[in-house]
Amino acid sequence: MSNVNLFFLGEEYSIPSELKQFVGYLNEFDLMRNDVMTLLTSQINSRKYTGGADEDFVYFKNPLTKIGKKVIAMLSHDGVFDVTLEEIVYQNPGYIQLHDVCSETINQMAGILINAMEDWNKEHENAYASAASNITGSGVSIWTGRLSSALIYAAMEASTLKKQTSKADIEYGIAMSKLSDRVQSNQKQQEKDLLINKYYPGVAEALNRFISELMGVYISKLEEHDIFAYSLIKQYNLQRSTGILDNLDLVADKKGILKQAFICCPYNPDIYKAALDNGLADLRTFETAKYFMQDEILLESVEEYCQQNYKNKDKIAEAVKILALFKGADESQAWNILESERKKREDKERAELERKQQMQNDMQRELDRKLAEIDNQQKPSAPTYFGVLLSKEQHGGMFILWSLLGVLCLLFCAWQQTGGILIVIGAIGIIFMISSLFSASGAYKKAREKYENWDSEQADKKAQLKKQYQEYARNIENSLKAKEK
Repeated sequence: MSNVNLFFLGEEYSIPSELKQFVGYLNEFDLMRNDVMTLLTSQINSRKYTGGADEDFVYFKNPLTKIGKKVIAMLSHDGVFDVTLEEIVYQNPGYIQLHDVCSETINQMAGILINAMEDWNKEHENAYASAASNITGSGVSIWTGRLSSALIYAAMEASTLKKQTSKADIEYGIAMSKLSDRVQSNQKQQEKDLLINKYYPGVAEALNRFISELMGVYISKLEEHDIFAYSLIKQYNLQRSTGILDNLDLVADKKGILKQAFICCPYNPDIYKAALDNGLADLRTFETAKYFMQDEILLESVEEYCQQNYKNKDKIAEAVKILALFKGADESQAWNILESERKKREDKERAELERKQQMQNDMQRELDRKLAEIDNQQKPSAPTYFGVLLSKEQHGGMFILWSLLGVLCLLFCAWQQTGGILIVIGAIGIIFMISSLFSASGAYKKAREKYENWDSEQADKKAQLKKQYQEYARNIENSLKAKEK
């Protein structure tokens, strides 16, 4: 094939026509890469993985085999038949790397599971022993030789042991549950780390390598059969072109560095976008971009540039010509398309602003309503100690019942000069009464503090509501100002 003359930033360059053919191959294999990468993204979304066993690895093997057959069909279309599926797929270094990643992952997953089981076995033996060690007597000594006291003590001791045995079972169950949760949590975290840090990146690298190696074989076979002269275009280097472009902000001569990046790789879409962003774009330069099939990639950047600078018609005049070129329309149609898109954008922005303004109004009404509710709240009456003591929250009815019961039992025992179960009941009643008095004292103190702080708390509530509204209103206002600019 012969060379073609193309323009970039006002200068003419002679470039092998094979380069465009190569870009076509790149696009074809990039579509294949996108297809195989969906296999990985699907696993990432579902947090799954594939092992290296035959029945498991078919998840990757079948799609990659299908792609290999497609490449064989492409080569046969060009009259190349000396290639096998074994060579381009199963001996592909990317395929081998992928299988190694999957095999290593399943082995490490098995190791994580074994470690989790060992941890569980080590810890669960201590769970019941720890709980059972808490089974003791009631801890109460017998201070009298009375038969009734001895019988009561024996009954209480038996009851205590039964309760503690039951408690031990409960503690054992809780300990085992926590152990299982902890072991399972550790196991899941280790599995998650393995997938995120090793499996997913490893598979991505292997799949990319598979496609790159596959394209390498494809180009080599075409060159072997004198169908494609790769030697004529191997001087062009996309990576070096991008590296040179990274220096754009460091130099004053933007045009000079863009030209050098173009010489390294004329099909690099980033150099055309950089030319546009720096006000250096011209129609013939972007005709070159279209020649190398970069128009679809650059279309959005051209449209955005035109929209952002729409008020400066002179500034976007050349960009509109480029837009017409990419859209397959004449210049007047491109202006109409641009105007139509701008109106749609403005209508959308206007609707969004109206929605935000309505939200602001609604927020103001809601604020006024809540402030009015606070103002209308009546300050409660000052609390009294006995009012708190006999309140529902302090179980006032139970206090009265147990207090009376305790006092009556003790009085009866004193009158009859006897003891037994009535003394126990009386003691319990008195203990409950004293406990209630102390509890009510604390509750009364809190109620008093709340009463004394009522006015300040109401003021704080109003201040907090106003602050929230002001912050929201400020965000709306900033949004409106940004749209005006």
